[in-house]
Amino acid sequence: MKDKGFTLLELLVVLFIIGVAAAFIVPNIAGSLANLKLKTATKHLGGILRYARSKAVSNKKTAVVVINIDNASYSAEIPQIKTAQEDVSKPVFFPKEVKFRQITINGETITSDIVKLRFYPKGNTSGGEIILENERGRMYKITIDTLVGKVKNERITEDLL
Repeated sequence: MKDKGFTLLELLVVLFIIGVAAAFIVPNIAGSLANLKLKTATKHLGGILRYARSKAVSNKKTAVVVINIDNASYSAEIPQIKTAQEDVSKPVFFPKEVKFRQITINGETITSDIVKLRFYPKGNTSGGEIILENERGRMYKITIDTLVGKVKNERITEDLL
């Protein structure tokens, strides 16, 4: 009768291989999650900016997106909000890995304090650029066109600043 099963040495070798593989995979997954949070935060802020512009045009009243650089949050002041679904006046906070790197409005770079981006009834805006960064150094830029209010998101690298 032949013995069946695994020896302790075989089990230890398999556990060692799994441990080495996990040591390489886990940091990559953590980095991907940080990058995903940055991308999601950028898309959400871009969506709020687009929403504010569309509401300013449709309501024929100025809408304002208030950005608090110091506590990494933003909210919108949009006239004639009727439903709880549309309530964007509550501050949205970025995940702790995401922060504002800088905001440029009318050629002036702002790195702290509160910034108000205005969207006017004709579709134009105060315009500018918002750069978001995560703790790993990855950055995204949101560009707001002054004349037509178009909002564009793009990933940037340090050398493009």
